[in-house]
Amino acid sequence: MNQQKNGIGMLIFQLREQENITEEELSAGLCSLGEFRKIEMEGKVIEKTLLDALLGRMGRAADNFSIVLEKEQYRLYELQNQIREAYFIKDFKLWEKRMEELKEKISEENRCDYQFYCKMKFLVNMYFGKDLNKNFGEMEKELIEIIKITIPQFVIERVFEYYLCPEEIGLCCVLAALYLKYEERNKAKLLLENLIACIEKRYKGTEEKVRVYPQVAMLLFQIYDVKTENQKWVFLCKNTIDLLAENGVLILMEKLLQYYKMGLEEKVKRGQRKFTKLEELIYQNVSYGLDSIREVNLEYGIFYDVREIVVLQNEYDEVYLLQEMILDYRKRTNKRQSQLGEAIGVEPETVSRYEHGKKKPSWKKYQILAEEIGMPQDRYGVCLPVENYILYERIRQVERFLFRQEAVNAEQLYLEIEPLIPKERPENKQYCMRTKALLDYFLHGLTGEEKLYRLETAIRFTFPSYCAESDDFLKSHIPNRYEAVLLNNIGACYAELNQKETANRIFRAVLNAYKESEIREEYHLATVTLTRVNYIKCLGMLGNYNEALEEIEKALRMNLQFGKGNMIPYLLYEKGWTLWKKEGSFLTEEKRNACMKYYQQAYWISGFMNNFILQQKLEELYKKDFHTELI
Repeated sequence: MNQQKNGIGMLIFQLREQENITEEELSAGLCSLGEFRKIEMEGKVIEKTLLDALLGRMGRAADNFSIVLEKEQYRLYELQNQIREAYFIKDFKLWEKRMEELKEKISEENRCDYQFYCKMKFLVNMYFGKDLNKNFGEMEKELIEIIKITIPQFVIERVFEYYLCPEEIGLCCVLAALYLKYEERNKAKLLLENLIACIEKRYKGTEEKVRVYPQVAMLLFQIYDVKTENQKWVFLCKNTIDLLAENGVLILMEKLLQYYKMGLEEKVKRGQRKFTKLEELIYQNVSYGLDSIREVNLEYGIFYDVREIVVLQNEYDEVYLLQEMILDYRKRTNKRQSQLGEAIGVEPETVSRYEHGKKKPSWKKYQILAEEIGMPQDRYGVCLPVENYILYERIRQVERFLFRQEAVNAEQLYLEIEPLIPKERPENKQYCMRTKALLDYFLHGLTGEEKLYRLETAIRFTFPSYCAESDDFLKSHIPNRYEAVLLNNIGACYAELNQKETANRIFRAVLNAYKESEIREEYHLATVTLTRVNYIKCLGMLGNYNEALEEIEKALRMNLQFGKGNMIPYLLYEKGWTLWKKEGSFLTEEKRNACMKYYQQAYWISGFMNNFILQQKLEELYKKDFHTELI
């Protein structure tokens, strides 16, 4: 049976077997058992929201993957995100318009999309009084019926037993918020503590857990008493902060640090004693971290309340359009529509309709097309760098070690998994060559020139027309996640070798490729931010301070809005350094203090985000640039 599967069907099957979940348990409420079996056996195309829900119920975050969507599916995905955003900013005219558009595109049979529509409609009624005639009992009944669209057996006493995806957990949080609004605190507490138990049981990876645990915790803080339940309070604070920090997520961090500070103060007060040295150090770090994140959030107008917590989305999926991938392939290979049509067995007019999103390839034609242009074999599928999901998870861990400059840990794990990586696929060969080059450079004395040669050899495995000397080498091509990271490595290498103009050209080309796409930049948040940080450094080295500051503001606003915090300290440092360099000998005391403030914010935020290598470096840079101690 397993040998018949490939792509998304194999992925779902492998994860289900790994988690020991039956077909009935996983599909219950989301789709019929027959439909689910067809999906697993690759006999049916899976819609994106259903894919997200199935992965979510197995404790896997869909934003780990790069998703290829056809135009119609992308519009549906984008529409739901626009509805969330209109809700956040209270633009009800836009919200109503988008909700009407969504209503026309979905049906009750598509349970995930229909449930989302019902949830957003209910939230506006609940928080903004669109239906003032309903009492608590009616609202509770209505919301439970919405939950039962995908969880038919739902009762709050048994929530800890269920397999719940993030959207379903979000709906349960809406119910808990309703209970809190109407002073049904016992019901809210039972539901939320059962949700915590469910998450602890089902969500084993921190990347997946961080999408659901914090919003449940934030609601629990409205129930727990900091005095009488101090141990629970402090434990929940620390757990949630550590989870956010490990995954580089900044959303809700300000409120959590505030709660943690309150908990520590009450703990000492109740014990009628002073802080121990360790407690004093923790309290100081929390206090300075809280002040720093408050200053940043205030400057950029970032605030969240309870009504927003229940629909927060930490990070958007990385999305690519099928039509753009086809056009990219044709332009890179200099093929006409007639030539591609001949290769896949369709008329040139059909290729044109594919490229304009006016026609979907059939399942059979999609498979032929995917083989021809070198993209995932599954429609709306996942671009995995390897065929084995467990291996893929470990590759992601290597990347996290490299990002934090923990090269020894990265090499140890890489040496374990390298023999298991199939080398037949170009992207796998690319990954291995790139990772080995970085590790050899950091740990084994590889020269910068040799590192650059290996990295440029690696990029040509998937992008043969790469040329660092060309301004438009990425014209029509949107790099995938690994290509974008590799191009950043190459650009950084050129900068280290003092070839700043070439580095600048590479970073600018990557950013322009994303800008020219129909897909929003937010759907490539991690790689766009990484590229912007490197581009900003390069602009600073070239003395283009005004342009650098413009890019810093774009990156900071986007990352604060969408909650990714792992690059915030780098951006704050670059902001302080760029302002300092721009002013030069005209630096006033007021502007000097502003520059110092950004260094300090970067230092304390990197501390509570557990990036201690960067924190130490920032302390050294602060002393070097301002001739005083940071602490």
